[in-house]
Amino acid sequence: MQNDWKADSILTMRKELIAQILSLSEDWRQQKAAQGGKRQQAPQEEEGDDSDVAIVEHVKAPGKKSKSTKPARTKI
Repeated sequence: MQNDWKADSILTMRKELIAQILSLSEDWRQQKAAQGGKRQQAPQEEEGDDSDVAIVEHVKAPGKKSKSTKPARTKI
């Protein structure tokens, strides 16, 4: 059964994949750490009158009130 699955080559491939994943993971962590510092600085740079973004409050429109309390007529 091990000959069918080429156990030796699979073991080697797994070790190579583990090494590659760990390397990429370390690179990703370094990039995230570098971006984390940039994100904290970004809001300070964006505060200005030149911004195209407007912050507005949403007010709920009053609901439509019916004059009677009777249910609407339905066709039968």
